[in-house]
Amino acid sequence: MTHETSGAPGFAGGTVWQALRAELFYALPYLLAAFGIAAGAALVVSALSLVVGGNAPPRQVVAGLRAMFAFMAPMVVGFIVQATRVEERRTRLLLAGSSTPLGLGVVTVLLPAVLFGLGTLAAATVLGVELLVTGRLARVSVILPGFVGTMMFLVGLLVLLGSESATALTERRRQEAAAGWTAFAIAVALLTVLSTASFWRSPEWASLVAGALLVAIIAMAASVALFASRRDFTR
Repeated sequence: MTHETSGAPGFAGGTVWQALRAELFYALPYLLAAFGIAAGAALVVSALSLVVGGNAPPRQVVAGLRAMFAFMAPMVVGFIVQATRVEERRTRLLLAGSSTPLGLGVVTVLLPAVLFGLGTLAAATVLGVELLVTGRLARVSVILPGFVGTMMFLVGLLVLLGSESATALTERRRQEAAAGWTAFAIAVALLTVLSTASFWRSPEWASLVAGALLVAIIAMAASVALFASRRDFTR
């Protein structure tokens, strides 16, 4: 299926919000299942730490693992939704209504951001309970879920950018494909530096957040531009 527009593709905030709600509604059963699995995994880890006693990981690490599972749940759902978008023809269904390619391009990058927000909220809730119960919160309990969740979010955006760049190449939009792959390479290089610095150095939190935000902006902006210029929405 191809989508023709008269003039430049439009952008309507209301339409974008409606399409985003439709995607979130579609993802809801997956989210409920993912949070259920995360809760089960957290219970298993907690039970195992009690069973093995002195040989168990420190309490703060176990707390970090529980929060990490909560953070990972919506991130995994994001990968599922992205992988099934073409197979289930959701893009074509939305385009059949009042949505535009530009609007749906924005939705494709807003959805991972919303899921990232849900993951942050879930992890913060778990850590808040830990703080109320124990009266203290170790640094590792925050770093573990934060690092894993952020990496999953950024990798998901890079997968989306790579997919759109490959589609541009398939459609023989060579200049756009070249720009997409260039943005992909820059974002991957920045992410590599960011992750390496996290392991081997102790950079300021502000530097890490700024670096992650830059990677996200590059991947999101390039993905939206490539999606909006698509000729074929069957891929």
